[in-house]
Amino acid sequence: MAAVGWCAVTANAETLREPAPPRLVLIFVYDAGETLGLLPVASLLAQRNIRVRWAPLTPWAAQILAHEFADMIPLPEGLNQMPHVKDRGTSGDATYWMRLAEDQKPDLVITGMVSGIQEELAKELKTAGVRTVGFYDSFDTTERDSIMWRIASRVDRVWVPTKKIKDDLNELGIKSVKALGQPTLEIWSRIASSTKPDTVFARLGIPANKAIIVFAGQYGDGYNEILAAFVKAAQAELDQREDLYLVLSPHPKTNGDAECAVLAQYNEPRMMVMPVGISTADLAIVSRAVVTWRSTVGTQAAFLGKPVIYFNFAVADYRNDLIEHGLAQAATPETFGAALRKAFATRSVDRRRLLALGYVVNSDQKIADEVRRLIK
Repeated sequence: MAAVGWCAVTANAETLREPAPPRLVLIFVYDAGETLGLLPVASLLAQRNIRVRWAPLTPWAAQILAHEFADMIPLPEGLNQMPHVKDRGTSGDATYWMRLAEDQKPDLVITGMVSGIQEELAKELKTAGVRTVGFYDSFDTTERDSIMWRIASRVDRVWVPTKKIKDDLNELGIKSVKALGQPTLEIWSRIASSTKPDTVFARLGIPANKAIIVFAGQYGDGYNEILAAFVKAAQAELDQREDLYLVLSPHPKTNGDAECAVLAQYNEPRMMVMPVGISTADLAIVSRAVVTWRSTVGTQAAFLGKPVIYFNFAVADYRNDLIEHGLAQAATPETFGAALRKAFATRSVDRRRLLALGYVVNSDQKIADEVRRLIK
């Protein structure tokens, strides 16, 4: 009986033992792509008693995180006016964020790889002996001495979306690289499974039997010129087809002023800017073709099986593996009409061909598993 009583007491003591405190991951994000890519990973980590705190380096990253009610560290005063916000290539002063990193004492730091301030943080975190991973959200390859390559040279390991990017980095001397995917591909697939096309058409005010072209907006040097040339080319197609509509989807970093300004030059009711409350993924689901300059949206749309067109002034201005393997088209102002007609005649992109090229599925789960492995 004494033994039974002792066992009972021991069991009660085990039951009353406090759970282990959560491990901490600190994430530095600059742009929309890396922020949106890592948000689903944070949700999975929370289920595993791993806390994620976000350190947004720009107002637009902070806005995305605030919309998702993410756990953010306080923003520094005057963030809008900091040099690195106005120019992503500027390293700026990382003192504020380094002080926070030292105070937080994270088990792991994850940083995006798109800006000079993240390069500066990677350098200082390495000096401080803080274990750091670089997360690359783009599907474009890089080259030696790019910001991405310099960050990769300073972090402990790098996570990239595809095997091709991994192999390219290996050839550039970066060896600790894993191809873990881009979680936004999973997000778009999940949105597609729950979106009701009739509802999206109704929100747009477009009859459900009409054909929609979606143009995924961007920003930066050269974008306004591309946008103007594309809308002009699209108007020529709308003139030939009464069932054709164009919807412009501004980049999350912007307020859509560039897109509104271009459309104001045309008296065309079948061209519009995406309404508030609809996502680019929603638009892609109901579209007949997705057009972009060189956005990640192209790959996301291809994963949904949508025909994709990359629009530039010359075919050689932008190339990627989707174009090279015939899974997307490259078009110019002169060839856009032919490319659009081919896209409309194209069957859905076969997702298996993307997987054969080294694209990764279930990437949010794979990244969460890798974080857990690193900090256990």
